[in-house]
Amino acid sequence: MTQGSFEFEEIGVWSELKLEIVGKYGSAYTNAFRNSGRLKKYYIDRFSGAGAHVSKKTGTIVEGSPARALKVSPPFDGYHFIDLDQEKTDHLLPIYGSRRDVHIYNAVAVRRV
Repeated sequence: MTQGSFEFEEIGVWSELKLEIVGKYGSAYTNAFRNSGRLKKYYIDRFSGAGAHVSKKTGTIVEGSPARALKVSPPFDGYHFIDLDQEKTDHLLPIYGSRRDVHIYNAVAVRRV
């Protein structure tokens, strides 16, 4: 499936399950540390992808880990999304790049918005 000129990668059932766990585990983690005072909590995703995928099973768009992590409540203090593919990080920039708590990196350059 494409959005503009960008083509999302297909993922299987195991990857979809992993993405569900991101939201559940993230909420449990940030909730456990919500009263920790000065302790900061960061979400770091080394293979963040483009922020969405296509389900092999249904053919529908599946939210990727960046979207899921940003929905975690209570929220993390900062987010670092990293991918080696510049097309993927370029796709994330207009969606999340204006947030001061979001940092997007790729192999070509480090970007901080």
